Amino acid sequence: MSNAVEISNIAKMDMCDILCITGGEPMLDPDKTLKIIALAKRINPSLIIYLYTAWFSEQLPEIIDAVDGIHFTLHSNANNKDIDNFQRFQEMLREYADKSFRLYINSNIKRPITIYPYLWKRVETKPWLSEETLLAVQPNGLPKNEALYIKIKYLFTN
Repeated sequence: MSNAVEISNIAKMDMCDILCITGGEPMLDPDKTLKIIALAKRINPSLIIYLYTAWFSEQLPEIIDAVDGIHFTLHSNANNKDIDNFQRFQEMLREYADKSFRLYINSNIKRPITIYPYLWKRVETKPWLSEETLLAVQPNGLPKNEALYIKIKYLFTN
């Protein structure tokens, strides 16, 4: 991504305002994700943390407790199990009125989906933007006054 800066040391998070934990898919290893969240909070206690996921896990309540919000995605290839798991996730949200939840639904999904609007801060239904399309809209790759830092390697190996 244009204007992205790779960071080699997680300690540099002390200069960030917001951390977005995204994919791959962070919920494939929720324990590792929780370790990353805990470490980030130790480095920068005022850090706002969002998790981007498309994966339901029974450990989501533990993750929700640790972050400020979750951005849930239903991709174009979402099947009935994915949608059922989304519904389970959405039911979970009723317990967390103090958190911020955002939903992205790929507009190519043809299956019916029930959404409870009062649970979501934002709901978007649109096609996926490729990096090329995004750069055509935002030539620098990011909205004005934003910076992107990418940690390429895993922070924890086991």
